[in-house]
Amino acid sequence: MTPESLLDKLESLGKIDAKIIGKLRKQLANPEKNVTVKKILNFLVKNDLISKEEALELKKPAQKRDETDDLLVGVMGSNEVAAEVAELDEPQADSGNISPVDFGSDPVANIQEYHEPVAEPMAAVPAAPMADPLADPMNTWEGDLPDSDTGHQRKVGFEGKLDTRDQWSTKWVYIGFGTLGLLLVAGTLLFLVLTLISAEDRFEAANQSFENGTYGDAIKKFEEFLEKHGSHEKAPLAKVKLAHALIADTYKRKNWDETITRAKNQLPPLVEDEEIDLDLIRQDLAVMLPTSVLNLAKRATKQDTKSELTTQLQEAKEAKKLVDNPVYIPNSKRKQANVAKMLDEIDEEIAKGEGLIRKQGDFDKAMTEIQAARAASQTDQAFSIYNELIRDYGDLRANQQLQDEMKQVSQMEAQLVKAVDTKPGVASGLRASPIESSIILAAKTGSPIDSLVGEVIPVLADGSVYGIDVGSGDVLWRRFVGYQTTIQPQNAGPQAILIGDQFNNDLILVKSSDGSVIWRSEIAEPFLEPQIDETAVLLTCESGNLYKIGLENGETIAGVKIPQNSNVPMSKTSRNGSIYQPGFYSNLYVLSN
Repeated sequence: MTPESLLDKLESLGKIDAKIIGKLRKQLANPEKNVTVKKILNFLVKNDLISKEEALELKKPAQKRDETDDLLVGVMGSNEVAAEVAELDEPQADSGNISPVDFGSDPVANIQEYHEPVAEPMAAVPAAPMADPLADPMNTWEGDLPDSDTGHQRKVGFEGKLDTRDQWSTKWVYIGFGTLGLLLVAGTLLFLVLTLISAEDRFEAANQSFENGTYGDAIKKFEEFLEKHGSHEKAPLAKVKLAHALIADTYKRKNWDETITRAKNQLPPLVEDEEIDLDLIRQDLAVMLPTSVLNLAKRATKQDTKSELTTQLQEAKEAKKLVDNPVYIPNSKRKQANVAKMLDEIDEEIAKGEGLIRKQGDFDKAMTEIQAARAASQTDQAFSIYNELIRDYGDLRANQQLQDEMKQVSQMEAQLVKAVDTKPGVASGLRASPIESSIILAAKTGSPIDSLVGEVIPVLADGSVYGIDVGSGDVLWRRFVGYQTTIQPQNAGPQAILIGDQFNNDLILVKSSDGSVIWRSEIAEPFLEPQIDETAVLLTCESGNLYKIGLENGETIAGVKIPQNSNVPMSKTSRNGSIYQPGFYSNLYVLSN
């Protein structure tokens, strides 16, 4: 091989920079430079532009190789490399002075100049065998490449030429790509099989947790299944199971609010999905939804304030819309005994809650009006409002707030008791009548009782008071007092009888013997049954006027006005002489005698 052919080969291989090849050609063209193949290769090895193995390969003469080794590159054994290295290290003789290869100042060729002295040939010294042709990775070898004409015989295990043909035109490419394609198909099938198995396993694990009642774990597993296998054939069933688990989870923990919230969020998407059969969970919905709504309604009716009651009852009504939806609970489920009972209880609780709201509203209104009436000293009006309220809501009698308010009204009642401005007038005879006289017709049977003869008792019959002798049975006298009179006459001592004329609103004292008038007090307003004291008559008028009338002459001794009407007469206690007047609305007036 000549230096020119070596440079051509290096240039064709493209392993060396073109500028360095150009510098080497200039050196080769200079007749003063003695450039040999060995010096070129030694220069390239020293400057790490090629390896020692590549230098040895380049120095070999081209040989014909077997056509079946298209892709092979010759590799020498370790003993053969050692022999070549020994040959490279052997000093070579040359005649005359040899100028070094000069690259000038070009920065690309700024490589350490090579200079080798000429020496006489020396006997070849065998080098120690190398375990590996690449055993000198640090490029510490400093030997020279031997000339091809030194006469040394080299032992070569295998020699081949560089393959410059298109490597993609061989059959091995098709074999390789075919094998790769088969591997890809097999891998894809394996992935699909493993994926299907994994999806089934995930679904079964989630379903098992659901069946065991561990809904929290089931929720997590169904969500994971749908995330990874959203298009799986069991995805619609997984969606139903997930919604069922979410609702059942809070239902099991009696978190009624969250149960309704989850039902509102989870059920509508299931209805819209045509692939989902909601009938799978309708039986459980027919229990969970009504139970949750019923508990919300019961909780609402237990609230103390109107605002809280209104808010929670409204929440129960909104939740009831789920129960009323036939898509979630069809009529066939509503007819079941346990479901129908809960539905009735829901309606009752909601009606109860609405009644409580009305009641609270009426109570608040009544309290406002009572307080206003008390402030205006209109206690009777305050008691009238109170009476109407407890007539509609009897249990409010025990309401402490109402009791306290009415106590304040009662205390004001005592301050409003005042003396009457006008007292009843007194007359000595009967009122004028168009009837001048009358005849009494009566029949009697039996025998007289001598011991009782002369004792007279008064009797009220058909609007008239009769004086009858108990011993003989004779009718001694008659006084017409009006058919509307219901007050029974009563004895006012051994010789007098007190009569109430409710037609003329007169109180009359007559003699028991003949019925003649002792005095007549013109009360001038409806009154109740008089109570006879030792020396006076206690008379209660329906208007609230109370009179103490002297029994002897009919004069008014005292009179007071209580701030409300009366329907019960006064009474006097024998213990301390106080006079008691019951009033409306559980009031009792105590008056001094």
